Amino acid sequence: MEINGSKKISIEQQNNVATWIVRSYDNVKKITFLKFYQDEKTGTVGINFKINNDDRFKSGIVVDTISEFDTNVGIVGLSPINTFEKLVPSNNKKDYLVDLKKVEINYLEE
Repeated sequence: MEINGSKKISIEQQNNVATWIVRSYDNVKKITFLKFYQDEKTGTVGINFKINNDDRFKSGIVVDTISEFDTNVGIVGLSPINTFEKLVPSNNKKDYLVDLKKVEINYLEE
């Protein structure tokens, strides 16, 4: 599926986003990717997801270009902070190694 002329998000890019999330929060057991989109007005792209199959932990990440999802180096801070602090924010550096094998990931179709 193409989104306004840009390619869709790959499994590798989704793994990178999952890595950012798992690196940023200690209690992530499951990530379900819900939607990938491009904002026609701004040109930004975003991906929405749900953590631990809990509707309270629905959020998303918006970036300027899809290529920003090409690296697994990064961390995220999800809002609202008082909701996501229940996942226990970590103090990991943006290149801290994480093991995605411990997290169930439901991907968007490639």
